[in-house]
Amino acid sequence: MQCYSRGYSTVFLILMMAVLMIFSSSTIFLISTRTKKDVRMRVIYSARAVAEAAIDRTIWKMKGNIANCPSGAIAYNDFSDGSANVMVENLGSKIRINACGISRGEKRKIEVIVVNLMPNELQNAITSFSSVKLLPGKIKWGHLYSSGDVFFDGDMAEAITNDIQVYSSGRGYFSDNKKLNPDDYRRFTNLHFGGDFEDSFDILSDFPGRHSLFYDALNWNVLKEKARKSGSYFRGTIPRDLFLALNQEEKIIFVDTIDGKEFSQNNFSNRASVVIDEPVFQRGCLIVLGDLKFKGSGSGKVYAENYQTGEHRFLEGVFFSGFIHCAGRFSSDGNGKFFGSIFASSFENGQLPEVWYDTGLKYQPIPCFSEVAAIDSWREINTEQTQK
Repeated sequence: MQCYSRGYSTVFLILMMAVLMIFSSSTIFLISTRTKKDVRMRVIYSARAVAEAAIDRTIWKMKGNIANCPSGAIAYNDFSDGSANVMVENLGSKIRINACGISRGEKRKIEVIVVNLMPNELQNAITSFSSVKLLPGKIKWGHLYSSGDVFFDGDMAEAITNDIQVYSSGRGYFSDNKKLNPDDYRRFTNLHFGGDFEDSFDILSDFPGRHSLFYDALNWNVLKEKARKSGSYFRGTIPRDLFLALNQEEKIIFVDTIDGKEFSQNNFSNRASVVIDEPVFQRGCLIVLGDLKFKGSGSGKVYAENYQTGEHRFLEGVFFSGFIHCAGRFSSDGNGKFFGSIFASSFENGQLPEVWYDTGLKYQPIPCFSEVAAIDSWREINTEQTQK
């Protein structure tokens, strides 16, 4: 009986050992498989992180200059976990960035669309869709861009200082309608007229029409929403009592069309009309989808400094400090000043206001924005599909 018991015990032990060995091998196999899977997932995440880092770095490089960012390829080989190949495509008001992150043989590709919140026009003291008259002392520092002709009134030497660059898709004329000649262009090297073959300025092929994209360049919905939150969104006009109630705190003031529908240059009945006839002073961003008129003098005081030359001055009688966008006709009577930049479809009688351009403005986002660019869309692209 004892022999049989020992036999059974031996068989049982052998069976138990076999079961344990099978279980152990299965566990080791599962752990090994899972470990390999976890390692691969970590590598995939690493490749994705490298792609996102490359996008972040590319956007950072474009800050302040996204509108002029050229299309092209960028390679980043200094990431600790891998490398990335980036393709940038300038779509005008938007930038498409494709980044392929590579880490330990794995590839992950991400595509983002970046919206430009700071248009080219913000980098000019004055931008006009129409012809303008440039009187001496009207533009301090900054640039002037005109889609039409530029008429110089008075002494040209006083009207055109070295701090001002004049860009025009038309031609340049003296006040007596005498056209500038090649000697004038050589004398004033800061004059650039794309509509005059006698000017040696090598104008970009898309320069005359690049401002036609302006209405698509600003993200109107973002601006409207910010204005609504600050209580400074209006339709058609700004009631006098509400405008006077606005303090000098930097904000976005948005005056929409009368019915809130899309602005059109051909629909005059829907245009907003804003007349400011009080000695007020406001900071930030003023957008009027229609006509804008300032009367009299401003009441603000601004410390103006040219960061490039170090020249500085205290200004008095300032209407507005920041960025003004007038989709219709802009006019300014009296001796009020503006500090920042002004864009208008046209200026009444071609007369320009006195603008002291903030030379630090072109390196900053639109007033009231903390960023120059915003990511409009993000998606991951299947690299396996792209390889097929």
